[in-house]
Amino acid sequence: MTFAAIIPVFNPDNVVHDVISETARHVHTIIIVDDGSTSPYIPSLNDEKVILLRNETNQGYASAVKRGIERASEAGADCFVTLDGDGEHDPDDIPMFKTMLRAGYADLIIGNRYADTGVPSAKKAIAEAVSQHFEYMTGYKYFDPLCGFRAAHLPSIRKLSLGASGFGLCIELLAKASGRLRVGELPIATKISDNKAEGIVTRKELSDNLRAWEGVNEKLMNEVCCETWYKLKSGDAIDLRYDGCDVRFEPVDPTTYRVTLGA
Repeated sequence: MTFAAIIPVFNPDNVVHDVISETARHVHTIIIVDDGSTSPYIPSLNDEKVILLRNETNQGYASAVKRGIERASEAGADCFVTLDGDGEHDPDDIPMFKTMLRAGYADLIIGNRYADTGVPSAKKAIAEAVSQHFEYMTGYKYFDPLCGFRAAHLPSIRKLSLGASGFGLCIELLAKASGRLRVGELPIATKISDNKAEGIVTRKELSDNLRAWEGVNEKLMNEVCCETWYKLKSGDAIDLRYDGCDVRFEPVDPTTYRVTLGA
């Protein structure tokens, strides 16, 4: 099996160079999708396995990943792995994904960041909220539906019709794969940025994730998310309760929310 790594970047810092260098040890091809960076990204690794794609404007995570998947297919890859360029995902976990795919364990494997005991409780609460919501909407339970560190059999994924924007792609791909493909989970290491450690999320992240549900189950999306969507639009605080755990999204400024446990 040949493996391609897809790494979307947007105005990346120097950490991405290390990510690419470490990833190169584990895959046959690295596809970097520069999603409209202010200063076009230039890879530091001069290697024939690196393919650089550029979007003239910022089109979002979903567009970058889907473009990477198409290029991986053109390059003849059998499988692909997606990971972030900010260092949150450890490229040394890639061999575990590869082993599971080669063994035929699954067609799609999702990383589980929350097996890591160092993950802040507020972030784990968000993950549990998303996990329970995903189960309610689809009937399938996963620990970390939003994790972008995942690997898949490329022809299987290309059969799915994917239309979500932004980070909603993570939800849509998993929802459409469930019941159609074999899906597995894998505990992974993770590095939490300062913002994420403090429970900071952006309005765009929340809206992207809400939009993702429209492609999963529009009726339930309207039933469950309508009030949340209204509060997001109006800038009000959002209170959610999942399995006895209260989660509050408190506006910090017009673009970000702070997530805390307890409403």
